[in-house]
Amino acid sequence: MYHWPDRKLWPTDYDRAERLYRLALAADLDTEGRAIVMDRLDDLRRTRNKKDFINTISHDLRNPLSVIKGYSDILANAATENGFDKSMVLGIRAIQRSAQRMVAMIDDLVDSARLEVGN
Repeated sequence: MYHWPDRKLWPTDYDRAERLYRLALAADLDTEGRAIVMDRLDDLRRTRNKKDFINTISHDLRNPLSVIKGYSDILANAATENGFDKSMVLGIRAIQRSAQRMVAMIDDLVDSARLEVGN
């Protein structure tokens, strides 16, 4: 039976860690060594799942806002060129400000989530 070395030697990449885990099982580790390997692998799996979730949410929230911002910019240009009613121009500007605020909030949310995960 082998004893697992210091936890600091464990890889931070999930795929490498999984390969190392399989090697560790084949090497017939003692109970404590297996527990250390399993704990670290679970930690890495949770971190990877969190990172995937953050990336998906970031994309899914930003994508529709990009469309809203793009079309509101087109409307704003058309409004200034064609002399739209003042209330129409104010409404378009409100849409642009709201979309920009939402982008800033999403950026803050994603940044704080990434700091928590350690990315």
